[in-house]
Amino acid sequence: MAYICPKCYAENKSEAKFCSECGLSLGFEDVPTELKALTSGIILANRYEIIKKIKSGGMGSVYKTRHVSLGKIYAIKELINLSMNHQEQQEAITRFKMEAKILSELNHSNMPSVSDYFSIGGRYYLVMDFIEGKDLSTILAEKGNPGLPEADVVDWSAQICDVLSYLHTRNPPIIYRDIKPSNIMIRESDNKAILIDFGIVRTVQTEEDMSLTKTAIGTIGYMSPEQYRGKPEQRSDIYSLGATMYHLLTGTAPIPFNFQSVMKDRTDLSEETNAVVMTAVRLKPQERFTSALEMKKALTGMVKVALPVTEEADKADLMILQLNVPDSKIKRFAIKTIGEIKTEKAVKPLISLLKKEQDWEVRKITVETLAKFRLNDQAEELMKEILINDENPQVRAAAAQAMGIYENKTFSGPLILALNDMSDEVRMRAIIALGKLKDERALEPLNKIIQQEKEGTVKEEALMAIELISPAYLAEWRTKELEIQTRAQQKKTITSIVTIGILLVAGIFLFNIINKAYKEQQIKDHLKKGFVYLKADKKKEARNEFTKTISLSSKTAMAYYGTGLTYMEENNRNAMDNFEKAIKYDPHFPWNYVYSGNIYAMENNYEKAISYLEKSRTLLPDNQDIYIYLGEVYYASGQTQKAKKVFEEYLGKFPEGENTNTARRWMAIMTQNSSNPQNPKEEEILLEGYKYYQQGNYDEAIRCFQKLISINASNAHAYYGIGLSYYATDKKKSKEYIKKAVEYDPKYIKAYISLAEVCYSMEDYNGTIDACKKGLELSPETAKLYLLLGVSHFYTGNKNGEALPALNKYLELEPHGKNADTVKKMIEQLKQ
Repeated sequence: MAYICPKCYAENKSEAKFCSECGLSLGFEDVPTELKALTSGIILANRYEIIKKIKSGGMGSVYKTRHVSLGKIYAIKELINLSMNHQEQQEAITRFKMEAKILSELNHSNMPSVSDYFSIGGRYYLVMDFIEGKDLSTILAEKGNPGLPEADVVDWSAQICDVLSYLHTRNPPIIYRDIKPSNIMIRESDNKAILIDFGIVRTVQTEEDMSLTKTAIGTIGYMSPEQYRGKPEQRSDIYSLGATMYHLLTGTAPIPFNFQSVMKDRTDLSEETNAVVMTAVRLKPQERFTSALEMKKALTGMVKVALPVTEEADKADLMILQLNVPDSKIKRFAIKTIGEIKTEKAVKPLISLLKKEQDWEVRKITVETLAKFRLNDQAEELMKEILINDENPQVRAAAAQAMGIYENKTFSGPLILALNDMSDEVRMRAIIALGKLKDERALEPLNKIIQQEKEGTVKEEALMAIELISPAYLAEWRTKELEIQTRAQQKKTITSIVTIGILLVAGIFLFNIINKAYKEQQIKDHLKKGFVYLKADKKKEARNEFTKTISLSSKTAMAYYGTGLTYMEENNRNAMDNFEKAIKYDPHFPWNYVYSGNIYAMENNYEKAISYLEKSRTLLPDNQDIYIYLGEVYYASGQTQKAKKVFEEYLGKFPEGENTNTARRWMAIMTQNSSNPQNPKEEEILLEGYKYYQQGNYDEAIRCFQKLISINASNAHAYYGIGLSYYATDKKKSKEYIKKAVEYDPKYIKAYISLAEVCYSMEDYNGTIDACKKGLELSPETAKLYLLLGVSHFYTGNKNGEALPALNKYLELEPHGKNADTVKKMIEQLKQ
């Protein structure tokens, strides 16, 4: 192999110690750390003229070149060895020669031929066929809707099976290791799939580099479990091809070791293709296709493949293995995956990692992941130590947030200390956590923050935390504030009276002040008792105290607010009336708007729901839940673009927020579903229909929704609106139209809830069960669906014991719901 001088590009014999042209020492220690950039016009190795750079990567670049003598166009891949150790340099050169020799001997129509290879200093070059076309990653981005046509993906995959079969049957076998969309080019001239980038990056790494991470080279998501462990084999390439097909067909990047049926996202796909993909991505190599040739036969219909039974993957061992690698990116991915698996055996390794980890981002995600598990004593003490002593404020904030998840009041002490942290983010997270712990020891420190803090997020969070811990304490504080303001006004008034000398009037005024103070004390006492009763879930007693407050002062906003809370889940109309009065007398208290907005949303009065939730977002700009409520209401009302905007704002403002997964799920639903109205005209008609529906003018509502269908026959929201409008008069038609809504939008969760309700009202319990199960796949925390599911199973004889878990889940989500007592009786009956 020729050795090219890095200074003048003269060609020398491989054993030469000095350049024959310029005299530069060709030993490794004299290689410049920065080599000349390959720009257009440079002649490389006296025979390849650089035309342009095609792409760059972490280890080098690919150039389009022209052979100066033959005029033929080639691609030259430039690889840079970044190692600065002489021994490693020599090992890498040896490995490069061996790998380049193997590749130059390969010849297949679905891969580029390597025609030349050489090195220049610390860079290595492979010369290969130039492919005019685009890689599948680019094609998917440009043409995916969201995936690519099945016929194309099957055809290209069968071609890749050909080249894999060729590689795997070599002696020794060659394993590609990195099949993914960006490594498959589709040639423009004949639509042929060409496998590119043959693992060359691996050849310039030393054995020590390869063993350091205990994992093979590859791309996360496309790598098989055995490749992840560093033990790839031929069937690892089959797994990667299956993952690539999954990505191309669904438009969704593969999540490691977590493949659901391709037909879940692409109902138009054939069962045969689905079976091929799901067989290829089996976790155990022996359960996949035995060879690439067998996979090709399945793709082309020469052999039939049954859809494999879904397996529960134990990914924990794979991920735990990666916690000790030096690569922070791999560690973060492994930790995130462990959090999704939620296996207790990961707690100890996570604790060990947290004790020694230097990278603050890794520490932060480790803390967030540990918060998903039941903590042992060691983990609890470590959390406390991190909150107080970690040098990074984001890690401390994560620890504070984690502490709020557990009902463990031993966390209160460190959290109270954290109220004095220099970081506002840490203080705010500590305040929120204390509110969740409901430890009354935090009341005084939180009150101190209210007294000292200027208006802003920290003060607002402190007020909300106090309300969670003790509404009565907050009411008392508000009353004291009112008293202070009143006294100030009284003092000012009395001074004026004395100044003008009207002593008699002053005496009468002072008598009124005393009488007023007594009345205010009574109001304060009743409010305090009301919130104490409310905290103890004694709603009748609480309501009685709030009524007494209102009898003393009909403009006490907090009394109406408290009364509204007592009616929640019991009588939404009464709750709404009281929240409205509370808003009238205190338009700046945000929670009245939040609760009102949610009630209006439940009643499908989207216009008012949006108005109230937008107002609450203005008053509480950092409350994460409000964004989710608002986005969901915009979506339910057919205003998809506004819903997207709200969820995008949430993800931009709270990238690691408590509701991030929910927001991303909604974004995915809206991206994949094209049935939602997309233009203002459709949204206007839809809102008009809902307005008529709210007024009880069902005929006009139906007319509006049908008008919308005439414009867009696949508008799921229009069918849903008609279904709602028929609910009171014709259950059969109601069911028919709501079913059409979910046919056009299979991810329309509100429609599934309504479908379950109408089926239940018709005593169609099997229909109810089916609607509930589909709805829970989309929204697994919807209490109403668990209620209807459990009760329907109860009435159909509880054949498979499915009633009890559903009813228990309902109680877990709504322990004080209006149906809680009935559900408890059913559970007792089932246990007998």
